[in-house]
Amino acid sequence: MNKLATPRVYPVPRVNNRPADNRPAGRSGPNGLLGPPRVVQVGQAGVDHPFRPVTEPEELTVGDPTEVAATVVRAAVEVLDGRRALTQIRSWLTPQVATQLAERTRLELAIPDRDGSTGPIRIRKVHVVRFGDRAEATVIIDDTHRTRAAAARLEARQGAWRVSVLEIA
Repeated sequence: MNKLATPRVYPVPRVNNRPADNRPAGRSGPNGLLGPPRVVQVGQAGVDHPFRPVTEPEELTVGDPTEVAATVVRAAVEVLDGRRALTQIRSWLTPQVATQLAERTRLELAIPDRDGSTGPIRIRKVHVVRFGDRAEATVIIDDTHRTRAAAARLEARQGAWRVSVLEIA
């Protein structure tokens, strides 16, 4: 049977700019830290570096995924049309989705005599169903020449919504 090692404890400096008594920020606390040091245990979930604090559950709460879903789908359609660079939305996508979108963009832009749309992309409707730290969204997009549907699965990762699956018709 494996024996678990006792976790090591390291002090973590506070990240706020002002001490609790509203004095100007500076090295005024004990040991040059602002306020009392926070302590984390290495080996706890969410700690991969001894000086990175454990994320508290209330810090993991993310907002409503509806706006994120609409924004990412609109931007993905702009990437497919060649109006936007994929690098602009890569932070909202998982690496797998970014790779798939890059490949589809390459194929779409290689079509000869392609009538790229020039008008604005409008979001007609967004419907989101949330399952804890995951959400699924359907988005209806009006793209001047045609109307498209898109489906996206979003996951809460590191305090923000990331698209883990994206299908655009």
